Amino acid sequence: MAKLALTTNTYAGEPLEGFIASTIIENGSNERGLYTLHTNVKKREVLFTADDVVKLRAPSAAFTDQATTAAIDEKYLDPVAFEFHKQEDYSALVDSFLSQKQPAGEMGRYTSPTALADHMVSRYVKQINAASERLWWLGKGAVQEFTNAASYTGMLPKLIAASDVSKTKLTSTEMAFSAITAATGTVTVTSTANLRDGDAVTITALSTGTTIETTADIFGNATTGALVGASYHIRVASATTFVLVRNVNKAQTVRGTATFSVNNTGGGVIQFINVSNVATVLSNLYNTLDYTAFDNPNFNICIPLHVARAYQVKQGELATNQLGSLAMPKTMAYNDMKLQVMNYFPANTLLASQQSNLHFATDLLSDANALKVIYTGDTTGDEYVRMRAGMCHDGNYTNGPEISLIYPAA
Repeated sequence: MAKLALTTNTYAGEPLEGFIASTIIENGSNERGLYTLHTNVKKREVLFTADDVVKLRAPSAAFTDQATTAAIDEKYLDPVAFEFHKQEDYSALVDSFLSQKQPAGEMGRYTSPTALADHMVSRYVKQINAASERLWWLGKGAVQEFTNAASYTGMLPKLIAASDVSKTKLTSTEMAFSAITAATGTVTVTSTANLRDGDAVTITALSTGTTIETTADIFGNATTGALVGASYHIRVASATTFVLVRNVNKAQTVRGTATFSVNNTGGGVIQFINVSNVATVLSNLYNTLDYTAFDNPNFNICIPLHVARAYQVKQGELATNQLGSLAMPKTMAYNDMKLQVMNYFPANTLLASQQSNLHFATDLLSDANALKVIYTGDTTGDEYVRMRAGMCHDGNYTNGPEISLIYPAA
């Protein structure tokens, strides 16, 4: 919905351009230079890679080929199209104080006040922006808003599945638990001494008694989700128990308390990054970086918000004057490497990559990227306003050995 007080039946030119830019490329990842942007991909773009080694021989009058084979490969960027559809009927506003802002006359009751229209289009743009960026990073399976039947594998799942990326599982931070009480989401462990309220833990293994999450989705529908691979912000309840409070991946959409069913009595394993181990985990990642990272100003280390918080607290606690240091702004860098705080990242996942290794593809001039705002009263006779927004994008990576990834997994 946009400027619904106007009865033009489509937007074009600058408003369209601005909307598409806002929802497709004006996101945090692009603005911070975390990937290479391809803006004119109609159907498919091919990313060619080629490499070979060199042999330095003794001088000789005769030419002898080094007899190696250049490795030539290609990857693809295939933008996936998806749309947002919304219809509004503003006749109910006649019973509210907002009716004062509607035009006089019987037909004015179907027109949205300008302030309301502006607010709603701004809200829709923010929500679409967040969902679009999460889709690019996390993939279809982790984004409830993406109801399209088309396949969409996010960047992080592609990197985790890749055989050429430098990957390390977060097993060094493992903690075993003995049970989960479904009614309260309470997890029993040997000790919670290294845990704090607000920490994010990822469940990487479950034994007997498969507890499932039943938190409703953003549309209010009941769900049943497996706990293995899921991450939760926690509240420490006692010296040996903590409570799973909120699903980290759903924090951008469903902000209520997580609910569960089926008790777990056989135990399992969690992995986590918090104040107790953040310095060690960052050191481990730093030690795995490819040599190309150290002379490239466009190299970034992407960290989830909860890891950034832990790193800030750790800096303060390591300082001589802890009270003063905890009040001061903290540097988001590690040994001069830029740390990029990622609001939409899965918990306990760290990614280190050059901008040129990650690729975002779309086509700003395509019909798939378009916006229509239509007043149907002049066509079908229905006193509605409809908004239809279309978008498309895809992502891929190149030079996998130059990318480092730490992620939670058994």
